[in-house]
Amino acid sequence: MSQTITTIANEAVNRKITVPLTVKLRLNQTYAPKLTRSFQNMTSQFQRLRNTFAAIFVILIHATAPCASQRKSMTTQSETIVLLHGIGKSRFDMIAMERYLKTHGYNVLNWAYPSTRYGLETLADQLHEKLAEDPAKTYSFVTHSMGGIVVRTYLSKYQPHNVSRFVMIAPPNQGAFLADLLCKLLPYKFWMGPAGQQLRQGQEGCCSSAGIPPCEFGIIAGGTGRKIGMNPLVPGDNDVIVSVEATRLPGAKDFTVLPYPHAVIQMMPQTCRYVNEFLRTGSFGEVQNKKRRALPVENAAP
Repeated sequence: MSQTITTIANEAVNRKITVPLTVKLRLNQTYAPKLTRSFQNMTSQFQRLRNTFAAIFVILIHATAPCASQRKSMTTQSETIVLLHGIGKSRFDMIAMERYLKTHGYNVLNWAYPSTRYGLETLADQLHEKLAEDPAKTYSFVTHSMGGIVVRTYLSKYQPHNVSRFVMIAPPNQGAFLADLLCKLLPYKFWMGPAGQQLRQGQEGCCSSAGIPPCEFGIIAGGTGRKIGMNPLVPGDNDVIVSVEATRLPGAKDFTVLPYPHAVIQMMPQTCRYVNEFLRTGSFGEVQNKKRRALPVENAAP
């Protein structure tokens, strides 16, 4: 029997017998879905691998120590630079900034706080308790996204007199349009917690009423420099999440717009250079003159 099957198969090959259409259709129905799933799995694995290498690349950029002429000389360790990440993030979001500032001679506290568990006032209280554990005589703050609102709430509530400078990166100072859009959805309420509701615009939120920092402060926004930003759902120029106009706050000593999206702007080397410049001089000016990466502020507004 097996010899008969083998003989028939050899004759089919030699005579180039065509496969019936019904057999082809069955083969396609059987193997096509499997091939499609395999291709999708390979694509997703490649994307995860690409994102991992991108994150490693960003961190390695900041791991390079600057030359001695570029270091900020700090005569004492009496000042601490406090870093705060955004909502739903962790201290790893500020690792690149932490490494950059440390290589420039700063004493850095990268604070991991439960951004989605409590409201802004409770988080401000926790920041006050955290700073009470630090022996530094003066502080400067570098924040990303909602971290800036937490610090503004802390400064307004406790009114400390030992704060030097404050750099806010992509802060929703006037609230976030997306928070208004998503605030009633259960997934948003679950993932963002009480603070997510406080990020709404106007009187519904707490951002615009969090207070004006009494120290020198600068703002770095993300955007395209045009009337339409990276996310067409957000009105005006934006960094996908926060509009440029929403980052503005009266009393800022300096303001600039960089062409980076919200999720990674705090990791970019150019952003770190701007932060270092403001901490040293209270202005972004010198970096802006040397590096033409900043966008014209007058063209950044919607």
